[in-house]
Amino acid sequence: MIRKHKKEILFIILILFGYFIHSYLIISISSFFLLYIIIFNIILKIKDDYLDYKVKITPEMIIEGENIKITYFFKFNYNFPPICEIIPDLPIYFIPIDKKNTVVEVKKDLNYEHSFVLRTKKFGKYYIGNFKIKILDPLGLVQKEKYINLNIEVNVFPKIIRIEKSIIKLKEPSFGLKVKEKIFEDYTSIKGFSKYTGTEELKRIDWKISAHLGKLMIREYPSTAITSITIIVDAFASKNPRNQEIFIEHVSTLVSSFSYYFELNRFNYGLWIIGKEKIKESNGKGHLLKILSEITNINQEKEYDFNEYFQNNRKELKDLNNILLLKQTISIDELLNLIKIKSYNTNYTIFLLPDYGFLFPWEKPHPYILSETKEVENIRNIKDSLKKYGISIIILRGNESIKNFIFI
Repeated sequence: MIRKHKKEILFIILILFGYFIHSYLIISISSFFLLYIIIFNIILKIKDDYLDYKVKITPEMIIEGENIKITYFFKFNYNFPPICEIIPDLPIYFIPIDKKNTVVEVKKDLNYEHSFVLRTKKFGKYYIGNFKIKILDPLGLVQKEKYINLNIEVNVFPKIIRIEKSIIKLKEPSFGLKVKEKIFEDYTSIKGFSKYTGTEELKRIDWKISAHLGKLMIREYPSTAITSITIIVDAFASKNPRNQEIFIEHVSTLVSSFSYYFELNRFNYGLWIIGKEKIKESNGKGHLLKILSEITNINQEKEYDFNEYFQNNRKELKDLNNILLLKQTISIDELLNLIKIKSYNTNYTIFLLPDYGFLFPWEKPHPYILSETKEVENIRNIKDSLKKYGISIIILRGNESIKNFIFI
């Protein structure tokens, strides 16, 4: 309380001191400033009806490492003193590219607009758009603050590595053939239209619709046989928080990258995170966003029994054509259990991250060689023999680049 009104207390002391020494000059000046502070404390009370505001965030869904823009719109319905400072309340992983605060000269009924450009440094769900408005008197003796709590939800998706060609072996459901990107489509009927991106065949462009909309549109045909793949993630890697954080960062990038690749190639794809609700196989923009949102909010602190999970879901697993399994490591016992319960027609591709992470394509190699653990060495010795069971194992070490394992 004393700290809040220290200026008023100071001038009251000066008035008493002036009265004690019979100095009318000190009394007059101190009384003037005390009255000034009291008046402006009344004037500067920020009421809701004094201020109209709106916040626009673009985009509301973004990939880690990209920029996001917050635009604040203000209109003052009261003659405030001329100085007003807007201070956005930003999460720690949102780094301002330009200055953080802005100062405007306040005029009644004048619209103000100011944008902040931020760099997103870590994926996750955030609530932003909150800000503090600070209004000062002309002499800087009085200031009032008001905190505006908007909590606009923004999803920052994990980094996506653009995959041009996948090394995952896929089995087409109808014919049992290994396919890469081909999709069988029924050209006798039209499913809908989508924007031409430059990668589709020119014969699929619908010129009438394109002329009507003013942009190139292609015909979409219903698929008669689409390759289906299920991503299964064992998200628990370590009780060490730092190792767990590294693993989640890298496994999230793998899931996001492969999901984006599957969507581009119109595969049906689903996501199972052990211990969480399953997302069934489908495709489309909405489905991709659902998977990206799920992997964005992944935070596995509890360890689940891998063998028990597969046993409990044995019937569903046998019906799947292709499975992409992501784990930190896998034991021989877990591999034997997997062989017992897998269907002959199911292909398994297993990505292991024994060092919790790997090098991104833009990162330089580490100057050291990681030692091989006994468990990883055992897996390397048997992984070639597992191919006859339809199981392919890819081991990604911490000093190896992902670009050596997938075509980007």
